Amino acid sequence: FYTFSLHDALPIYQAEDLIGRSLVAIVNLPPRKMMGMPSNGMLLSAEKDGKPHLLMLDDSVPAGAQRC
Repeated sequence: FYTFSLHDALPIYQAEDLIGRSLVAIVNLPPRKMMGMPSNGMLLSAEKDGKPHLLMLDDSVPAGAQRC
């Protein structure tokens, strides 16, 4: 797994394709500037064929569910 920003994801995923989807994210990190913009979290992804693929949860998992 590796992390990348939403900015990195947009060339691969259209913003409207992510609406209503549950992504795996690390949040509430100390603020840090990345590419000139403040960041407080990361989206998790897996790499296949040199491209990142966002980790998404099954639709049956409710938003805000805690990890096991």
